[in-house]
Amino acid sequence: MAGPLDGIVVADMTHIFAGPSCTMYLGDLGADVIKIENLNGDRYRRAGGAGHAVGGDPFNFMGVNRNKRSLSVDMRSAKGMELVMRLVKRADVFINNFRPRTVEAMGMTYEQLAELNPRLVYCSISGFGHEGPYKDWPGQDLQAQAMAGLVSLTGFRGDPRGSVPAGASVGDAVTGILATLGIVSALYARYETGRGQRVDTSLLAGIMALHPDYMGMALGTGWEVPKAGPGNSLSPPPYGVWTAKDGKELAISGIASGNPNAWDDFCERIGMPELTQDSRFNTGEQRAVNREELRQVLGPAMLKRNRDEWVTELQKGAHWVCPVKSVLEIANDEHLVENDMIAEIDDPLRGPIRQLNTPFKLSETPPSVRYPVPSFAEHSREIAEWLGYSSSEVSELIEDGVMKQRAE
Repeated sequence: MAGPLDGIVVADMTHIFAGPSCTMYLGDLGADVIKIENLNGDRYRRAGGAGHAVGGDPFNFMGVNRNKRSLSVDMRSAKGMELVMRLVKRADVFINNFRPRTVEAMGMTYEQLAELNPRLVYCSISGFGHEGPYKDWPGQDLQAQAMAGLVSLTGFRGDPRGSVPAGASVGDAVTGILATLGIVSALYARYETGRGQRVDTSLLAGIMALHPDYMGMALGTGWEVPKAGPGNSLSPPPYGVWTAKDGKELAISGIASGNPNAWDDFCERIGMPELTQDSRFNTGEQRAVNREELRQVLGPAMLKRNRDEWVTELQKGAHWVCPVKSVLEIANDEHLVENDMIAEIDDPLRGPIRQLNTPFKLSETPPSVRYPVPSFAEHSREIAEWLGYSSSEVSELIEDGVMKQRAE
């Protein structure tokens, strides 16, 4: 079954994470994504410490690069740039995640490519945007987390160890999703106008989109948002993460919604009914004021049972609780399989591969995995011939070092 973007050609000049995740989703939706790599390949192909599949590519690279064809070309050469510009003329979408000054130096700004192809949807992913004093700073997830205020929210108040960034590259991930949304919106608009347009987002914008509530508070009140500790910056305990008897953790995000006796029920279930009579804790407002004292009281109580016992007991009272799962635990959870969240890929080179599936479903034109992650320079020859080069011209480009082709 064809995907909703069947027939759309994407010229993908991105690397590492944010851009490749965006183009992977476009590929999942049916687009023909051509991954433009220099003669050394995407830097993520050379990442260490992530485990490598047959053929040498690391699994983290593979996690954001399925449903693409790989073209390796030297864009520093005139012939290499000519090939890429021929692709741009034929493409519906062009996407890059270089610094603004790098794109300008390459002669590949939106204005330049739109003149070549007025129907082109041109997407830029930068670290900090195309204007302002930070526009030429290198864009990296940790930097963006720090600049966007996210790092300031994590860690414990008054802890001498300082702030802690998110444990995953959340900026890269969310920015890739936002870029996908922008591109699909621009393609939809093109059906009415006949013209492409520029789509612009950044890691900074992506991470700030993760906490619009706190931004609204800061902009509206002028107050500083405090560190979250093991829970939420504003919600009082028992909201938060707790350690159980077996050393595992559980997360409580609320006590039974709509139940006026929810606090009483919670205290009864954890074996501390006397807390309902403690004036420091008998209202939500008091629990917020005395959050640190309440954490000191609840912490030892949560050590009386194992994690899964607490989850079962508290869910009986309709409290909002779940286990804190490791990445490996949730990766092997049958729930993901039952909800089609795992893609099973039959890779001719690497054998069976399991990956996280597209994070949304469509009932009539579903996303799909049509082909696996390309090995480096796997499709250079076929793409060049698709662009109109003769077989002998392609061979000459390869012999002259303008292009690489994977040896079969």
